[in-house]
Amino acid sequence: MKLKTKPSRKHKSFFSVMSETFEDFVENTSIHGFKYIRKVGATEKIFWTIVLISGLFSAIYMTFLFWERYITNPTRTTIKTMYAPTTTIQFPAVTICNVNGILKDKLNIFLESLNIDEPDLPVIRDSFKQLLSFTDPSAVDYNKTQIDILQNVLDTHHYNVEYVMQKLTQNCSEMLKFCSWNGKQFDCPDLFQESLAVNGFCCSFNYMPNSELYTLYNGMNTGILAILNTTPYSEQYSSFNFQGFKVFIHDPMEYPVLQSITRMVTAGTVTYLQIYASKMTSSEAVAALPFTERNCAIPEERLLKNFPTYTSSNCLAECEASYYFRKCNCVPYYFNFIAGLDSSEICDCPIQCEDDFYGVFSTQTKFEFNQIYDMQAYSNVDINHDTILLNAFFIEQTQTVYLRDTIFSTIYLLSSFGGVYSLFLGCSLITVIEVIYYATARLFINLKRFERASEETARRKTHIATLQFPKLDKSTTMDFTCTYVP
Repeated sequence: MKLKTKPSRKHKSFFSVMSETFEDFVENTSIHGFKYIRKVGATEKIFWTIVLISGLFSAIYMTFLFWERYITNPTRTTIKTMYAPTTTIQFPAVTICNVNGILKDKLNIFLESLNIDEPDLPVIRDSFKQLLSFTDPSAVDYNKTQIDILQNVLDTHHYNVEYVMQKLTQNCSEMLKFCSWNGKQFDCPDLFQESLAVNGFCCSFNYMPNSELYTLYNGMNTGILAILNTTPYSEQYSSFNFQGFKVFIHDPMEYPVLQSITRMVTAGTVTYLQIYASKMTSSEAVAALPFTERNCAIPEERLLKNFPTYTSSNCLAECEASYYFRKCNCVPYYFNFIAGLDSSEICDCPIQCEDDFYGVFSTQTKFEFNQIYDMQAYSNVDINHDTILLNAFFIEQTQTVYLRDTIFSTIYLLSSFGGVYSLFLGCSLITVIEVIYYATARLFINLKRFERASEETARRKTHIATLQFPKLDKSTTMDFTCTYVP
């Protein structure tokens, strides 16, 4: 018996399944233009392929532009209101420093207390001007010999520079003759306190207060008003060619430094410091950004060792003190916070995200006084030709508040991406789901169908079988052909 078999059909390959899945995707996707690349001529297919690739690359390019803008410039500042009341921003600190760093009479009294031999007295007296080397370096020529003499005197009597300068400068009780706040008279010690600034010992109003100070009032004779005694001398330890005061206007929680707003007030004048203020606030979205993106500091995340509140100005003051300490193992006496100074040479003092800003217009005129004016306005105050009347006040009834906010929120960024891909490709979030579906679930389903079909084909495959027939004589021959019919 001769058996013949016919060849079976070729099985589908994995790549043919992928091709069928892709064709199904092209026919049903929401991406514009894909359906035009099926069942068209070669020229049209090339054209639509170029259109789709161009749209895809354009969308990707715009995506990178939006992302770069999001990470490199994530915040913006806008005006929240220009009509905030004066109680929105606390009244600034006012620090007053006599430009005459050493009072001659006080120096004479101090030298007498040292019991210095008469021949050595002129040399030692002359060396005391070196005390101004840090506070007013232009007032004195640096002289190493005089510094050594001065240091020897201080060491002999166990004095430090801070103690000596406190003895030689004008104190607050000598400086302040009359004080009022918002038109109400107060004892000056209730309003002013002795403080240290880069100019040495000074008198400060509202500096490092226990509570924030606000005012409802604006205009002349409101705010802080003080009558100052200049204590003039023919011999002055100062680089300035006038007698009077340097006035710092600064944030109540900031150390008064050279970068603070300053105004010079000369003897025998009335000076009005007209203060305007603005406030910077930040949204919660800005606070949630990492520091590398918002580029400003939140006080809670940066703590200083010598100040209760972080500001960039306080941070720079600490950095300067640390620099002196590293180089000399000491600091100028007006940096009396030597405990816990940072030894790092890197000074990282970013601006704070929320801050108050102050600006000043100053008006100065001659103090025209007479007995009637003195009696009516400032009773029991000795006013003379060297007296100064200083009045610092808010000039406007309203203040400006700014808001630092994010340019792109996450929702806005996603919306931008959606707009870009919709513009160039007609895509949406559903399109992303389509791509994922056809690349995973649909492809898996088609592969499973292919495997089941292959298994069924294998079961029904043609086999050569042995058949049993009745016994035939030798002259009988039979040919059998077994054919598999699907």
